[in-house]
Amino acid sequence: MKWEELDGEARYRIIEMALDGHMKMKDIREAFGVSRQTLSRAMETVRKAAAAALEPKTPGRKPTPVSEVQRKELEGQRADAEKDRDKWKTRYEVTRTLLDLYLKYDREVAPQEEKKRQPEKKEPGATAGSGESSTGTPSSTDGEAT
Repeated sequence: MKWEELDGEARYRIIEMALDGHMKMKDIREAFGVSRQTLSRAMETVRKAAAAALEPKTPGRKPTPVSEVQRKELEGQRADAEKDRDKWKTRYEVTRTLLDLYLKYDREVAPQEEKKRQPEKKEPGATAGSGESSTGTPSSTDGEAT
């Protein structure tokens, strides 16, 4: 029988015979029509698989796979969460922009408006109707010429 026609278990038994030394490699290659490279590659694959099978594993059962229905439900929840995240992100950006505008208003515009609202302060000596002009000389209200 040819190597290509053998199933995995039969190939494994042939590799076992080669590894144990029960048969010569040349006799195995001739009997099953396999090349030296193919037989050597198969022997190396068996060694690696045996080592991997003996590696320590985590104890306990393997987790049960998520069913298709659960997967779709979780994907829907994820999509909803992403929409909520985008909504709140937009709200945050709008709020942040408004806050920046309020702060800018408080720094730049409000002080100028406050100055405009305050009445102009008059000098302490100059009051309306005192009879003196702003230069400090009496004004001529009785018609006298100076």
